[in-house]
Amino acid sequence: MSLELKLAQELLQDHKYVEAELVFRKALKIASQNPSSRLQIVECLNFIGVSLHAQGKSKLAIEFFEKALTSLPKNLYWKRRMKILSNTALAYAAAGEKAKAITFIEKSILVSSKHTIGAVEESVLLNNFGQLLIDANDLVRAESALTKSIQLREKVMGSFSEQIISPLINLSLVYIKLGQLDEGEQCCKRAISISNKNESGDDLVFSAWNNLGDIYVKKRNLDEAENCFERAYEIAEMRLGSMNPLTLKMASNLARIYEVNGKVWSANQIFERMHVSPLLEE
Repeated sequence: MSLELKLAQELLQDHKYVEAELVFRKALKIASQNPSSRLQIVECLNFIGVSLHAQGKSKLAIEFFEKALTSLPKNLYWKRRMKILSNTALAYAAAGEKAKAITFIEKSILVSSKHTIGAVEESVLLNNFGQLLIDANDLVRAESALTKSIQLREKVMGSFSEQIISPLINLSLVYIKLGQLDEGEQCCKRAISISNKNESGDDLVFSAWNNLGDIYVKKRNLDEAENCFERAYEIAEMRLGSMNPLTLKMASNLARIYEVNGKVWSANQIFERMHVSPLLEE
């Protein structure tokens, strides 16, 4: 791996997506000057796509993922093809093209079915598949895929691995949509508990707090919902920054529950941080 690729991947892990994109583009330019660097070119194209997708530029990300796929020899590097197909599916989902998202994730699953893959890789694929099935409102298949993903991760990494958090959060969404609020609550609380047991915490755990807040709203437990949305916003702002789209979503949810609970001043404070016109005092 080149120094540029290593640096770019470190930036990606630190959520510095714009900086990562620039370094990946530099690495791509260097690799393109060497005809023998075909695989490195594919890696750069894929990770530029990942960086763009993380910035919310999913349509542009799709272009790079598809370039990466066409640059791969058909009968070689099947694991990379499987991962890039999965990345493409997630980008299509973010772009609102649900049918194409399902098509690409099923292509990824088809590639994996022709080879022997590890439990961790299979669990990642199933988690992505479950997430896309939620978007398509295919909740029965989503529950099955996510449950299996969790079981595989538990088997390999143990019951308290941070890697279980993502499918747990996705599974909680399935249960919320199905109206199985107690089951959804258990998933969220388990995800939060796992994050608390790991010193580093997990970047996705704000979604567990947010989903738990949604559950408490549906259960009409508005004080608990407020506590959850406050925690979700606090973690998202700390991990992602105040103007990240996900942080703004958490802020909006918090402002709404403040409004419902009659805390107009607190809601206005959040709206001001979001650069949104505040509510009028009653």
